Amino acid sequence: MSDISALSNLMYVGGAMTVSENYYLTESNIGAGFRNLRVAGAVDIDFFAKPPTVPGAVATKTGSVNQCTAGLSSTTSPANGPTSTESQVTTSSTESPSSTVDFSCAKADPQACAYIASSNCGAFAMNSVSDIDAWLTADDGQPCSVIGGSLTIQQWNIKAADLAKMMPLVAVCGSVTIQQLATGTLQGLNNLSYIGGSFFLAQNARPWASGGDVSDISALSNLMYVGGAMTVSENYYLTESNIGAGFRNLRVAGAVDINFYANPPTVPGAVATKTGSVNQCTASLPSTISTAIVEGIVSITIDNATEVTTYRFKIGATNAIAAIAKVGADQVSITISANTRRLRLPEGRRTATSVRIDYVIQLLPNVSPSVIANNLNSATSSAALTSFTKAFSDVGITEIVSIASITSSISSITQSTTVTPIETFMVSATIRVSHSLVATFMVFIMFVSTSCSST
Repeated sequence: MSDISALSNLMYVGGAMTVSENYYLTESNIGAGFRNLRVAGAVDIDFFAKPPTVPGAVATKTGSVNQCTAGLSSTTSPANGPTSTESQVTTSSTESPSSTVDFSCAKADPQACAYIASSNCGAFAMNSVSDIDAWLTADDGQPCSVIGGSLTIQQWNIKAADLAKMMPLVAVCGSVTIQQLATGTLQGLNNLSYIGGSFFLAQNARPWASGGDVSDISALSNLMYVGGAMTVSENYYLTESNIGAGFRNLRVAGAVDINFYANPPTVPGAVATKTGSVNQCTASLPSTISTAIVEGIVSITIDNATEVTTYRFKIGATNAIAAIAKVGADQVSITISANTRRLRLPEGRRTATSVRIDYVIQLLPNVSPSVIANNLNSATSSAALTSFTKAFSDVGITEIVSIASITSSISSITQSTTVTPIETFMVSATIRVSHSLVATFMVFIMFVSTSCSST
């Protein structure tokens, strides 16, 4: 779709508005389509360039709008067409908002996706158990624990047992939509900790779904970050306490629209009573933060000892560890120590070196340290060798390398934070504590809070 000018007569949206991953809609297309629009709820409009040409690929996000800023006149006129000489009836554009309830979320900052997805793990739409089964083997026979594009889970015919198969899911770089489910709970999404785009949780109740109104979202309690707008609406059987329990660890970078209800409907066509809403993240944050790191040792042997002291060896080793861990190379720092020995080969003596590489990976906020550690600990010898061989080849090293071992562990650095007037932050490490791989880390950082102006 590349033209939405047909929506130019749309004048009002009473709830949240999300426009995302419409790769062929330009900013001017969107502006033309919504030129007369006023929005009462949260806003998340994304712009893209370089539309994908192959299945599973995603476009480049070039910008977004997360706040209503256009000025509105204090009165509106329902008359259309030529100006009449008669008096026109004017009506106030101000509406009475719903009461705000005692629920809060913490404000985050937008960021590039903190995870790296396999090329096999683009976008997924789960409309049946067969779609979930396909996802379970999409990455060369393995589930896509990180999805690079969007994820949609929709349809009442997805059963609770089907959703439970999605336990391997850890992160989605794009948007997530969970809509019209009749699974009772969201068990299966227990390990989802990161959503890079918007999050839409809506209509998981009658009349859209029957047989298992969603009344428990505690499975989402590990969700730590939503990078776009977040909408939770028309989930009539979710109470405020249910929602609070499900999102107790969450920080949101975009606009927020969370609605609460009472008196769930009992007959077809009926709707619940809206009792309140949250449209801004205002949670207070602690004065200290605990930042997770992953550290460990890689032991390798390289045939030419002289290479170990070169800068390109350090670059190659850093890139190789980053590739195995599936993080950015700028997050990895290493220290190299070598033990040189002579090898007697048919072509003569040659110096080989056993190399110990101590590494530390500084994790981005909202990244699960156990996932990164598992990437390193579960890497096969052949996969690790491939990563090192390629990384060294990229910097011009062609010597034979063998992998002896890779280990990793999780630690944390407890830091004090000082918020400046422009709400950047300064940190100083004070305590470093080791943890097991199953440890959970709470990472909170304060950023500028924004909200969308209501009409």
